Amino acid sequence: MRDLALLVFILFSSYYILRSPFIGVALSIWTSLFTPNLWVFGFGQSLRINFLFLALFLISLIINKSKIKNVDYKFTPLCFTHIAFFLLGTLSALFTISQEDVVWLEWSYFYKTLLLYFFVVFVVHTEVQVKTILWAMVLSVSFIGLSEGLKYVLSGGGHVIVGVLYSKMQDRNSLALAMNMILPLLFLLRNYTENKKVKTFLLIIAIFNIIAILGSFSRGGLIGLIVVGFFYFLRSDRKIIISVFAVVIGIGAVNFMPDRWTQRMNTIESADQDESFLGRVVAWKQAVLIANDHPLVGVGFKGGQNQAIWTYYKPDFDIFNSIIDTSNTNFVQAKAAHSIYFQVMGDMGYTGLSLFLLLLFTSYRYIRFAEKNLPRASFFHDLAGMTKISLAAYAVAGAALSLPYFDILYVIFGLSTIVYLKAKAMKTAHD
Repeated sequence: MRDLALLVFILFSSYYILRSPFIGVALSIWTSLFTPNLWVFGFGQSLRINFLFLALFLISLIINKSKIKNVDYKFTPLCFTHIAFFLLGTLSALFTISQEDVVWLEWSYFYKTLLLYFFVVFVVHTEVQVKTILWAMVLSVSFIGLSEGLKYVLSGGGHVIVGVLYSKMQDRNSLALAMNMILPLLFLLRNYTENKKVKTFLLIIAIFNIIAILGSFSRGGLIGLIVVGFFYFLRSDRKIIISVFAVVIGIGAVNFMPDRWTQRMNTIESADQDESFLGRVVAWKQAVLIANDHPLVGVGFKGGQNQAIWTYYKPDFDIFNSIIDTSNTNFVQAKAAHSIYFQVMGDMGYTGLSLFLLLLFTSYRYIRFAEKNLPRASFFHDLAGMTKISLAAYAVAGAALSLPYFDILYVIFGLSTIVYLKAKAMKTAHD
């Protein structure tokens, strides 16, 4: 039954993609995050939905080329940085010293993720189109958060929250980060929804997503939630209500979460003695050593997880013990970088890290420019503010996660470009 429903949805969606390219963008984002193939049990599992939507999107671009306006104007510095980042990633794959089949598989995910940025920037123009993109992200991630949060509550805290298998949110830490990045966008949609039932439903979804973040036992998730709450508090006009809500959440976490949750969160204070954290530090050390030897292109995607490379650098892990001592550890098996920054450093060297940081910094500058030059209490002004919160949550919580090529991030880069262009056009008109 699910497979038939999915097939009907695909046929129905295909018609609208051919009519409006931005529908193709929204559905590409939805399929990349929600991975609908994993929710069916029959022939639907073998359907290449994302590929189909991408092909239909490209056809729709040709059919509706008159609707794509001001393309040349959209080649901003952030756009050129994305192009440079893609070219460097390709060079890194070409000159890799790691396992080539793994590297090129990761490269295929890498370029598809970067494409989302260009799709958003070149196709999405209006408030309705932006809201469609936001709904695609919110419904995909928040459905998972709602489902996991409900299971956690109904099981009395016994349900083990996990991510979506075979996706970029396949572990609880990545899922918690995704939910944190989506929360500000969810609140934005709620603020611009007039239907009271929908507003109530979105609030319920937000609450269960917060429960799912806490129930994931992810320390990065907790830190990300604090970042989201702090910045949302700063920009909100309802600080008393938010303060009360935060106190209720805090009291609930302290009194109703199991003791093992409290014990795990307390390890944040003693991270230098936690084996999991020390394993990440060792991986970070390896990333620095890799970048020192291969500063221009690194060793290729996930090269740091190659056992031969790990074994090669293992004797030198003690070099940085004056910063964090890992001499009492002995991690024989290669470990993931567990950091957006160190993973890019190992994958693409110092050049890649510089471009990645430039992407984050430029996007933040675009958002700040939009906040200063767009009229307050307007949709695009509020969009800028909420994407800034999502970006902050990613930059902080992502420091302990291997998720630098994450779909949501590159959509946010695209949204930051949209609000920047809106603000730039308005500023030019006023001047």
